[in-house]
Amino acid sequence: MFFWSENKIKWYDRAAKWTRYHEHLADEISPFLVKGEKICDLGCGTGHLAIVLANRGYPLTAIDISEQAIDFIRREIGKEQTELLETKRLSWNDIPQGVQWDTVIMNFTGDITREFEKYFSLCSRQLIYIMRRFNYSSVGNREHSQRYQDINKEMICAIERRGAVYETHEFEFEFGQPFISIEEALDYIRAYAKRAGGEKYLVEKIENTNNQHYPLYLPYKKRITICVIKK
Repeated sequence: MFFWSENKIKWYDRAAKWTRYHEHLADEISPFLVKGEKICDLGCGTGHLAIVLANRGYPLTAIDISEQAIDFIRREIGKEQTELLETKRLSWNDIPQGVQWDTVIMNFTGDITREFEKYFSLCSRQLIYIMRRFNYSSVGNREHSQRYQDINKEMICAIERRGAVYETHEFEFEFGQPFISIEEALDYIRAYAKRAGGEKYLVEKIENTNNQHYPLYLPYKKRITICVIKK
């Protein structure tokens, strides 16, 4: 289970705004959405995707169990004067039986291999499930990347076993990390790269930006699969 901390939220927010990753992601999701329908971003994390979609005219409910993440979203809603976005702090296991949205979006959260029925029961039209594709060039090693490849296969098999109609779309977007100093970059690597070799990777990949606020940047191509599962 992933836990948000103050530093992780700060880094994620900075990367999101630097790369506009969630704007690119929303561009690919929007064709599957209908304005006026009820949409839930389940396990929304920092809510960057939910805010982008709400600002484009899609009413959303953003749900996450993390108090830190929900507090962050609420602050961002106030800064951006975002309308059409409701936030709730709770686990999806605590959503009352019978509650549904037309579309449920799950972005890098949940385990569809074990809880497909629970997620699918929350939508009346479709579940949009966004998952990581393996990436050998990211922080870590090939064994770690192979694990994501295996998880993706298991997820697709879980969907097919239940006879659901689905389509998948693969994308690659830049989602690197800007830093104010090399010391901060090292803190980031220590927080995220649990395996050996993280600091070596940082030294090899980090770039100068000529930006006075964030002079260093660690590039990263985020490879994802968007799986649209229809009712």
